[in-house]
Amino acid sequence: MHPNISKIIRHFYDAPNRPTILILTNGSMRSTDWWRSLGESFPERLVIQFSIDGLADTNHLYRVNSDYDKIIRNALAYMDGGGFATARTIIFKHNEHQVQEIHDTMIGLGFKQLIMISNDVARFWTGEHYEVYVDGIKSHDIHPTKYKRQDLYKFSYKHHDRALHKPKKILDKILCPGIASGELTVTYLGHIIPCCMVNSDYDFKIPANDLWRSIVGDRSKVDLNKRSISEIIADPDLYYHRLEDSLRSDQMHRACKDYCGNIIKSKL
Repeated sequence: MHPNISKIIRHFYDAPNRPTILILTNGSMRSTDWWRSLGESFPERLVIQFSIDGLADTNHLYRVNSDYDKIIRNALAYMDGGGFATARTIIFKHNEHQVQEIHDTMIGLGFKQLIMISNDVARFWTGEHYEVYVDGIKSHDIHPTKYKRQDLYKFSYKHHDRALHKPKKILDKILCPGIASGELTVTYLGHIIPCCMVNSDYDFKIPANDLWRSIVGDRSKVDLNKRSISEIIADPDLYYHRLEDSLRSDQMHRACKDYCGNIIKSKL
């Protein structure tokens, strides 16, 4: 986690348009006191989505070296401080038998929302499984789940007991749902992208991602380590127009098709 994450949150939190800030994290870092203070400091419009990929006996198989109990303690401390917390779980073969238990556990802990998804195909682009190494020694294999994304909808849930600022859809003619709703996603590397679903697609060197790399182009132009947000958004060569062109063609990127295809088609 960035050493100045609190200052970064404050920068966006105090913006005139009062945006909602969503942070995706495993939650393993920092102390319970720090997490409680974060909840107290940003009681509105900050959503922390904890990536918890299983229970105490399975979470660490994908989140290697993570401590499930510490993650839960940090999440509870954040919620105890008044913070709004949600959970996101990726289902693989090794935790697919726990889907109902995960659902019940997250509700019991007080998470306002649970997003349960099946493993992305990109995680298995080298074959039907991949090997996990710990300290240079092979530990175990990760295998894909039998569940399809739609099969897991019934195990997800969403509570509407807190009003969060929702950006106005002032760009309805834009096909990309993320851009149309005024969202802005910043990766852990500091890159500006349309949504988290294409976070790692630039780096996975597989043919299916060649299109995304061609859409983004020179990634240094969307790098917050090198340019300000204002400079990036004002750049006439920003990838948005190339993304829109791809959505209007039969060359739609796989992530766009899988996650937003129906919404995009309804706008065409």
